[in-house]
Amino acid sequence: MWLIVASFVVFALLSLLPGDVAQVILGANADPKAAATVRSRLGLDLPWPRRDWDWSSSLVRGALGTSMVSAVGG
Repeated sequence: MWLIVASFVVFALLSLLPGDVAQVILGANADPKAAATVRSRLGLDLPWPRRDWDWSSSLVRGALGTSMVSAVGG
């Protein structure tokens, strides 16, 4: 139960942080279309409750995501 509450709080707080992850990944002078593509691929264009649900349900299935280093996963 505590994991559900903790993930809910973390996702809620992360949604309040300033800045754009896509801009950080691509750099300050990134093309807006490229930034939109990165946001879509990372699921950042979804509302935070949906991102929390997707992460939690993936965790239960054992699908921990794609590695940013090796691009392996699912």
